[in-house]
Parts: sequence; structure tokens; C-alpha cells
Amino acid sequence: MNYGKVFPGFDLLPEHASIGLHDGTERESVGEIEVYLLEAKLYEDMCGLFNLAKEIAQRVSAHNQGKSKTDSKKLEACCRGTVTSAFYFVESYLNGLAYDHYVTHRKTLNEKNKQTLTEWDIQKDCPRYLSLREKILQYPRIILGSTHPPLQESNSAEVKFLLERVKVLRDAIAHPSPGPNLITMELGKERELFNADFSEVESIVDNSIALVRKIEKLIQGNDLRLDWLHDRGGDGSFPDVVFR
Repeated sequence: MNYGKVFPGFDLLPEHASIGLHDGTERESVGEIEVYLLEAKLYEDMCGLFNLAKEIAQRVSAHNQGKSKTDSKKLEACCRGTVTSAFYFVESYLNGLAYDHYVTHRKTLNEKNKQTLTEWDIQKDCPRYLSLREKILQYPRIILGSTHPPLQESNSAEVKFLLERVKVLRDAIAHPSPGPNLITMELGKERELFNADFSEVESIVDNSIALVRKIEKLIQGNDLRLDWLHDRGGDGSFPDVVFR
């Protein structure tokens, strides 16, 4: 059956896409179909949190002399949420690539690459989780059949920024430390939680989107499959089309 006849763009969907069909009781139009992608959902989370952060940042800036403590704390919360969502958005995109390549090439993959793509230790029969850095370096390499990682810190500003700066912020949020290093007494990552910088959050979302596009074009030759991925609009916020 040629599903493309009733669903334009069907052939561009990745293997891990889920397709939903309305039963007719709540649909807005006849033949309405919805596609679910985990990476797109996390991208929407990032965009939604960013837009909220921007709204509050503008309000705080406009009332700098009399800014409320409530707004300041809401801004910090939205900034932290945006940072973690950006990190997980990129990781979910990479996980989708790994899943698709495994299910379509598992018969020809060697054991090492199978283990990397599935994050499963075949010998020990248990999970072997990879860091975001390993996924960025190894997934494109495996998919393209390259000897060396095609993207790494030395040749991609987005990779360098994400792995060096964004990871520090994400780790400070995901693995919070209650105080300084108990051995050296140096201030640790917890200080990052109290230094929300909205301008840096802007760079984080822009670099995350740019990196996903760069990887997609590297692997697919174009970014036609990313029709759901949008940059920030002229006003600096993400457009409403992101959430449709």
C-alpha cells in the first residue's frame, strides 16, 4: 500500500515516528492525521519554556529598578527549564537516529556498533549508557560508515558550545551539589544555579537547533525531514507554528 497517496510526506518520516488517526469524534477536519516524534515534543518544550522566559525577561528589564522577586525567580526557573530541555532535545534527536539505523541495518552491523546504537552491553546483558558527547561523535560516524567522527569539538562550534558550556549548566541542574567540594573547598557547579543569564539561554537554543540541522544535513544530505524545526522569529521568540 502506498501511504503517501493519503499522507503527503509519509516517505520522509523517520522509522521511529508514531502516527495517530482520529476516530472522528474530535477531529477538526476529515482525514486528519497527527505524527508524534519524541524529539519534536522536547523541541516544543524548549520553545515553550524559552518564550515564557523571554516574556518575563522583558518585564524584568522594563522594571529594572522595581523588579519583583517573584519575576526574578520565575525567570531563573524558566531559564533552567529551557537549558535542560535543549539538552534533552538534542539527545532525543540523536537517539532517534540511532534507533532508525539499528532497525534498518541490524543484520549488517558488527557487535560493537550494535552495542553503541542500543546502549546495551551484549556480553554483560545490561545497559551501557553513553554520554551526549559519545552519541554526537559516534552515531553519525556509524551511520555514515566513517573511520573518524565527522563532527567534534575541533570542527563544530555548536558541538564545542553544547559539550563545554551547556553540559556544565545541565549537569548543575540534573545533579545538584549542596555545597563546595568537600576536599578542595572550591565552589562547585551549584553556583551555576544562581546565575541565570537569558542572553546565554538564547545562544543555547540557537546552537541546539543549528547542531540538529547540521547533523541532519550531514547524514541525509538535506533537512527536509525537519519541517517541524523552526528558528526564532524576528521578535526573538519562537513562532506559534512550532506548537501546531
